[in-house]
Amino acid sequence: MKEVEFKSKMLSAVYMEKHDDRPHYWKGYIQGLWWRFAGESHFTKEQHDEFMKLICEHDSIQTQMGRGYRDGLSEVAVHQVVCLRCRYDWMPRWADNPPPTICPKCKSRYWDVPPKEEKGKKEPKERWGSGEDLSKVAVHLLSCSRCQYVWLPKSAGRPITCPKCKNPYWDKPITRVLPKREGRGRPKKEGENA
Repeated sequence: MKEVEFKSKMLSAVYMEKHDDRPHYWKGYIQGLWWRFAGESHFTKEQHDEFMKLICEHDSIQTQMGRGYRDGLSEVAVHQVVCLRCRYDWMPRWADNPPPTICPKCKSRYWDVPPKEEKGKKEPKERWGSGEDLSKVAVHLLSCSRCQYVWLPKSAGRPITCPKCKNPYWDKPITRVLPKREGRGRPKKEGENA
């Protein structure tokens, strides 16, 4: 392994150790890169054998470290995968396996297929027409006679209800005011507090 290749792989592995969800894998990967670059000048043969035995451990952290060490020794390329649907990028678990089946973020099976233009999809219409001078457009504000809410309608025509109080008689004036009712229950006796 050349020094330039070693440094570039080491930089990406150190970055991934800090930012990936498998820091133990990357710790082992870095150790494997060191063994591959420096050999016995960096490790002893016993340390190398200990790292190789970690693959068969029952502890998942130790197993991850052993697999990372093995991948660092064998020229496994460090690469990222990008979902073309949600733009999420991640590291696949093992580079020697087939590509991932789904995106871990959006769960799309078609993460590697660019989205197609939808058939019959129309361009969004402008709200006030196409290229009209907005100073010439008449704006009519509506107000509810029940709750006094004022709003700008989204379309022409009479709205069915007030958007705030949902009253269907928002445009009808209130014809009579009912007197306030006294509380229910027994009538008040003289001398009682109201």
